[in-house]
Amino acid sequence: MPLPDCSSLVENPDYLTDLGSGVWLMDDHRWALKVWETQRAHRAYTLVHADFHWDACYDFLYSAEEEARLMAASSEEIGELVARDE
Repeated sequence: MPLPDCSSLVENPDYLTDLGSGVWLMDDHRWALKVWETQRAHRAYTLVHADFHWDACYDFLYSAEEEARLMAASSEEIGELVARDE
């Protein structure tokens, strides 16, 4: 099977689409936590994550306050945090 032509794709950090059946498509993986929490709240699920870059870092290493804020947030609040890119 040939690879699709992706030359017309453009970056859109706000892109998040529910494709149905528990499948979501996003351009920026910062939306992933919101999606995971949304799906977890509705039913058991299997998580499959595929992306095309290395990002093994911990964003909250130096901010215990922000980590606590994130850990206490609902999926709706996570969406607000992500939309503000905090």
